[in-house]
Amino acid sequence: MKENILQQVQKIKQYDTVELDKAVEEIKSQEANKLSELNKTYTELDMRAKKLDRKNDRYNVIIESWIDQWRKKRLSKLLYGFWKNWWHLKAREKRQLTYCDEFYHAGLRRRGIKAFKLFAQIAGNRLYEARIKEKVNIEVDAKVIEKKN
Repeated sequence: MKENILQQVQKIKQYDTVELDKAVEEIKSQEANKLSELNKTYTELDMRAKKLDRKNDRYNVIIESWIDQWRKKRLSKLLYGFWKNWWHLKAREKRQLTYCDEFYHAGLRRRGIKAFKLFAQIAGNRLYEARIKEKVNIEVDAKVIEKKN
């Protein structure tokens, strides 16, 4: 009987071992199936993430180009404003200098004309004075000659 019990225990052990092996194999196959599903899901999600990254990179490039365009436009506006103010000051200074130069040259012309008029008047007066002196000298000489005779 003891042997019988030991044989039955042996059979039960073998049966349990076979059952356990089957259960382990079933669990391994389920694990492999789940793992393949998870790998498939992971690869799909990874592909989506890479697509989104590429899309975001394109958006970043576009947005950065818009920012660069805005920066260049703003910079050109600022430079044009500074340039305009600088040239406005330069033009104003140039207009003032030309006005001063024209005023100075007009004064020189007036002074020259005035000097010429004065010279002409003095020259005319000197000629007149010389004619008068000559007439007076002629008359004086004539009277001196008259008185001598």
